[in-house]
Amino acid sequence: MKSNSYIAVIFMIFLMMGMDAFSQQLSGWNLVWSDEFDQVNGSLPDSNNWSYEVGGWGWGNGESQYYTANRAKNARIENGQLLIEMHKENYGGSQYTSARLLTENKFDFQYGRVESRLKVPDGGSGLWPAFWSLGDDFRTIGWPSCGEIDFMEYVSRNPYEIFGTIHGPGYEGGNSFGDIYTFNEPVANQYHVFAVEWDEDVIRWYVDDILYHTATPSDVAPNSWVFDHPFFLILNLAIGGNFGGWIDPNITFPQQYWIDYVRVYSRDEEEDLDPPTPNPLRIVSATGVSDSSVTLTAETAVDDNLVEYYFTSTSLGGHDSGWQSSPIYTDSGLFPETRYRYRVRARDLSLSRHETVDSVEAEAVTLPGSMEESFFRLIPNGDFESGDDNWVHAGGSVATSYESSGGNGDNGGYGRIEADENTPWAVLVNPREAGDVGGGIDIDSFNITPGEVHTFTIDLITFEGTGAGGIKVEAWAGNSLLDVLYDNRPAQTPSSWTTHSVDWLVPIGTEKLIFVPVWGVNSTVGFDNVGVGYNPPDPPELSEATLAEDGSFTFNWEGVANNTYTIQYKANLSESGWYTHNITNNVDGSVSVALELDMDQAFYRIISQ
Repeated sequence: MKSNSYIAVIFMIFLMMGMDAFSQQLSGWNLVWSDEFDQVNGSLPDSNNWSYEVGGWGWGNGESQYYTANRAKNARIENGQLLIEMHKENYGGSQYTSARLLTENKFDFQYGRVESRLKVPDGGSGLWPAFWSLGDDFRTIGWPSCGEIDFMEYVSRNPYEIFGTIHGPGYEGGNSFGDIYTFNEPVANQYHVFAVEWDEDVIRWYVDDILYHTATPSDVAPNSWVFDHPFFLILNLAIGGNFGGWIDPNITFPQQYWIDYVRVYSRDEEEDLDPPTPNPLRIVSATGVSDSSVTLTAETAVDDNLVEYYFTSTSLGGHDSGWQSSPIYTDSGLFPETRYRYRVRARDLSLSRHETVDSVEAEAVTLPGSMEESFFRLIPNGDFESGDDNWVHAGGSVATSYESSGGNGDNGGYGRIEADENTPWAVLVNPREAGDVGGGIDIDSFNITPGEVHTFTIDLITFEGTGAGGIKVEAWAGNSLLDVLYDNRPAQTPSSWTTHSVDWLVPIGTEKLIFVPVWGVNSTVGFDNVGVGYNPPDPPELSEATLAEDGSFTFNWEGVANNTYTIQYKANLSESGWYTHNITNNVDGSVSVALELDMDQAFYRIISQ
């Protein structure tokens, strides 16, 4: 019996070792660095992999902890995992101790997949664990020029959410480019696998193998894409600060941040030498879905690696998709009843980026509609289509959040405020240049004229309470507040989404506007689709087009300086959709544009925008 038991134990040990080795293998990737934290219980993290940052100066974010070094109380190995443990204790002038570990000057990498299985601490507001990276030139050129990739950030005041973000020059701090993943249960309930795949011109964020965010150079343009050099890894547990927020006095300490492993992979280039198939692809569906948008669907490409798609507009006024993971693309901001043509190509995500050739063109026609309907403009991210980008608050304990579903419209998201009488404003600021809370939107963004009356709108819903929801708009010239529009409505509980509009004489001299959703005391309010109606431009005065001997048509009209005009035409009025050929900015006076249309006659219209 003793012999048999011995054999069984040995067998189980080898079985478990085999499973662990297998778990590190990932199809299409080669493991280049890892820490499995398999040292003896109570030992310090491997000094060949990790060093420490030390201090309690706030770390540029107003944090409240003191980071220690080589102190097992704050960072040690337990049961095959790294444990970063925060204690409430007076140390180095701070009330809390924790650890911040980094691989700087020990390991860095450029491109690949970084992955960690970890469990965030379970406590009240204020905790801020993170798994992130900085460019290896951080010490020489500083932040944010070095770049920052946040693989995972969690703040315990939002127990169902994690954040994936990039920071760089012009998109740092509150203006960073990122997204939120919302769980169905508190994040701290269990372990999750967080991964980022970083390639030359795209970064992707995953939670438990679910892709939830993508960043490309076009997302941060015209700012620089600074993710083209090696980065080192960082693990830390902070408390308080600008992002961690108010510290709940009832948090039970110690608080524990568990990291099961950290692994870095490079792509296995040998697995993929050919572009995706079929080559070329086809656009299998091209359909107008509204008077301002069309939806295109490409056939699904097949490849050993992940695949991306790029839809190219070949018609003036249409828009390219940029590289995206979905074979479906909706182009919006188009003219009603207008023809738009597109091609599509695909590429794999091997290091060589093998691309297919362009497909043949497919044509889609937007639905008929009224041109006047387009004279309404959302403020930047007024519909929360880009998550909570641009939306910030003035500080304090405001409980302002972004919800990814349940908004009023197709975009899905909305802003939510749970307020009391001590809560400061929630403010949209872009860029941060003027105003009492530092920001505003250039009035030129809306095509509205100071000194004229314009309509300001917001979609509102009251979830709880009897307080009123509404909108406040501040008009600024430099750092001077010119006037304030304040409009609120009686709450109805339960209520449904309702569009509220108010006319306001925009003060002469206005340079920037700040939009502030407002609410009543002890109420919970949702807001969405914040925008401005503006006056339609005067229609152009047309004269009959002329047909030249070479077959070209010459279009003539009386133009107005700084207006944009679009020429649309078709051979017969019974045809479906207009062709869009030319957009030109012109000065006051007569405008003449010659076009070769390859037709004997043409009906045309000039659209003033």
